[in-house]
Amino acid sequence: MSEPAKILLCECNRGGALRTEERELAKDTLCKSGTPFEIVSDLCTLAARKDSFLKRFAAGGPAVIAACYPRAVRWLFRAAGARLPDETEIINLRDEGGADRISIDVDAAPKACCCGPADSDGDNDWVPWFPVIDYDRCTNCAQCASFCLFNVFAMDEDKKVVVRNPANCKTNCPACARICPEVAIIFPQYASAPVNGSDEIPEGTGEAVRVDLKSLLGGDVYKALRQRGRRPKKRFGSLADMAKASKERKARSFDRNLLEELGVPEEIMKNLCGSETKPGPCCSEDSPNSKGKCCGD
Repeated sequence: MSEPAKILLCECNRGGALRTEERELAKDTLCKSGTPFEIVSDLCTLAARKDSFLKRFAAGGPAVIAACYPRAVRWLFRAAGARLPDETEIINLRDEGGADRISIDVDAAPKACCCGPADSDGDNDWVPWFPVIDYDRCTNCAQCASFCLFNVFAMDEDKKVVVRNPANCKTNCPACARICPEVAIIFPQYASAPVNGSDEIPEGTGEAVRVDLKSLLGGDVYKALRQRGRRPKKRFGSLADMAKASKERKARSFDRNLLEELGVPEEIMKNLCGSETKPGPCCSEDSPNSKGKCCGD
């Protein structure tokens, strides 16, 4: 007799990316079957804190996971240091009809739900929005690490780019995924493909797979990123020095058009650029795409 598959259901309570009807249908189907399964409040939260539950679940034996896109689920597990077996079945509850793929024999009479919560909500103030790297696609160019404004990425001891500070990421900002040359960065809760982990780009969406930094920043992308990432070597004390520092920051910053192109949310642009000072740091005269448009406009 073959070993029964372990079953895991993600409710995505913190991200809200799943279809409510598909999630509830999946839970109802599993409960009525009487088949033991485990339920997690939010898979992204577990991955971000590298919860040991994910390693235990991934360790050996067949498994079925009802959550989001398969590529996103596999790399969420890998982000937690857990590698799912290749034969793991991943059911996408973001698609209509996803719950219908759960092939469990259901008796006519409902049984008691055989599930148990595998995690708690953890930090109730943090929405688990952060990038996940698909290392099957990543070429370790580190463009994301150079570009990110919030120190989310870092290089590990093997000089491989990693997501070091997931909580630093700004909710609903997909900018690093939009500049990745290999489309290797996933935001599991993002609305559109391929950033959400789907391998398909929905027809007619008109959304670019990625933004071409070369055309936006000029010929030498890496030089532009290095310039943007520089920090003053000392603190500025006098008003003259503060003015000089402000001018330098303006010269290094991106303009509003670039931030809009990358899908950066409006509230983040205001925090980055400021809405009271004109011209703001994102509309420097030296910026190749400013077009006279300031963040406060």
